Amino acid sequence: MISDKNVIFSNIIYSPFRSKKEVDIERYIINENATIIFWDDNTKTISKRHLEDTFDKELGFLFAYYYKKCGLTKAARKRLLDCIDYSKIKTFLFEMFVKYSKKTPEQARSYLKSLELA
Repeated sequence: MISDKNVIFSNIIYSPFRSKKEVDIERYIINENATIIFWDDNTKTISKRHLEDTFDKELGFLFAYYYKKCGLTKAARKRLLDCIDYSKIKTFLFEMFVKYSKKTPEQARSYLKSLELA
């Protein structure tokens, strides 16, 4: 089982199977049920909104971005969501976006504010 190869650090799961190749966003689609990010390596990452969740375009985008950059499997995603404090999730995902996108916090905030719905 792949999940026992993941390492847990303060309730965050990091998978050692993350792609070593740097990839950039080619385009994205955001609607009220899902966010899809298309990458320049011809892959895509999908983040779906749970029926009970309130729609948040930035959070959906940040989840999809995090999934790609950290290489989480479905099992690891479930474990991550089960142990994360939802009051702090957006802050954590924003910090990961800044780190992996190599944007300043101001550039990252501006980018997220400019996201458009499909």
